[in-house]
Amino acid sequence: AGFIQVTRQASSKPLSVTYTDSLNIIIVIGESYIKWHSNLYGYPLNTCPNQKTEEEADRLFVFNTVYTSSNYTSTALKNILSCNSSIRGEQWDEYPFFPSIMKHAGYQVYLWDNQREAFESTAFTFSLNSYLYDDKIQRLSYTKVNDRSFDYDADLIDDLAKHIKHKGKHNLLMIHLMGQHFEAGKRFPHQSFSVFQEKDVPNRAVYMTEEKRQEVADYDNATLYNDYVLKKVMDLFREEPTVMISFSDHGEEIYDYRDSKGRADVESQTERMYWKYQYQIPFTIWCSDRYMEMNPEQIKAIKSSINKSWMTDDLCHLVFRIGGITTSYYKRERDLLDSLYKEENNKTGNLAY
Repeated sequence: AGFIQVTRQASSKPLSVTYTDSLNIIIVIGESYIKWHSNLYGYPLNTCPNQKTEEEADRLFVFNTVYTSSNYTSTALKNILSCNSSIRGEQWDEYPFFPSIMKHAGYQVYLWDNQREAFESTAFTFSLNSYLYDDKIQRLSYTKVNDRSFDYDADLIDDLAKHIKHKGKHNLLMIHLMGQHFEAGKRFPHQSFSVFQEKDVPNRAVYMTEEKRQEVADYDNATLYNDYVLKKVMDLFREEPTVMISFSDHGEEIYDYRDSKGRADVESQTERMYWKYQYQIPFTIWCSDRYMEMNPEQIKAIKSSINKSWMTDDLCHLVFRIGGITTSYYKRERDLLDSLYKEENNKTGNLAY
């Protein structure tokens, strides 16, 4: 209730939008994406060919040291979409839901979520849905939400395309994917995306069996499919001034450095690797050619920030900056692209390994 109250208060405060040109801001939140299975970060298999092409064309910017605040979807998303900073001990339910501020500023806000109905009987889905889909929050925050889920994420993007034909001058589109969620073998159409086989898997640790290598191959195929999904989003907005921020809710393990998969609890002898795999996440910003032509200073700021350490629970400050939102909740020292950004404030003892 406190969360709804503070969101309502934030949505009634005067706001101004300094960005006058048309703009789409897209936030794509992936699921259980292991950064180290992306060839954007040095993985030997070509799991991200489309993003690699965009990176080589200087449209996709790959950030090297980005963390999540939690390795659980529900907690991570609450921190990502609220204006709190968990590192500073701020609780998500004491701060507003930032999409409501965007809507209040005149943005059309779309939420297309492929996990809404996926695990309905679980406590974590109930917890997240109570946050994202509370009646009052929906009225304050969204222009439209999807009314169905899909087996595969690409179909979610096709569905979104049908519903944005009359979008506004300023749009915030939030896309929550199924990504590489366990079991990864269910996350891609096998006929088209069974590219990697167990023989291709580079991990040859002593505990790896043929069956485990096939699980890794399935994970890598799901990562390849995720790359295809991101290309679909880019293609949908390629001709318009667009910024797409893409990252995962948290990491995962798939036999990477020990005989374990999923998000098993930390063990002292492997603590550093635990944080590396479960808390460091892939994070990219893609800009359309039109956006880049219109905003050279912003592109310069993006390029100069790719090696900064940052945490996704400060996402609202980045979005407020790109969207030109003047609000008391915007903090320059927590905005990854700002000259006043304080990198040391975004590390914890555990994450600064």
